[in-house]
Amino acid sequence: MFSLFLSLLPWISLALAVGALLSAFRALLFWKTAPTVIGHVVENREDSEGYTPIIAFSVQGKEYRFPVVIHRGSEPWPIGSERRVRYQVGNPAQAALDDSLHRWRSVILFALPAAALFVVWLILPRLFRV
Repeated sequence: MFSLFLSLLPWISLALAVGALLSAFRALLFWKTAPTVIGHVVENREDSEGYTPIIAFSVQGKEYRFPVVIHRGSEPWPIGSERRVRYQVGNPAQAALDDSLHRWRSVILFALPAAALFVVWLILPRLFRV
């Protein structure tokens, strides 16, 4: 069973690496084509895990809002503070903060496990002499 697990690790790692590449392509496409506007913090929602800032921005006179779940924290963001926002052309409801964390988050979510599994695949046989 253990050898089956080891034999699958590189394929799982490869699948995650492909996911990272596709996410990178999607992220680059979004960040190259998405217009930038200035949004403002309009609310901080509090729950047991901290504060979630709500950003509002306008496109052609219509207001859109979205939560910033990656930047949740113990401190609320100042109401009215400005944040750069990118939104999808034709669908402004699809928006994200214009920062590197939001730009590359999906790539990181695929790439880190892919690299970790590949390293595990390299190390485990040596540890257990399989």
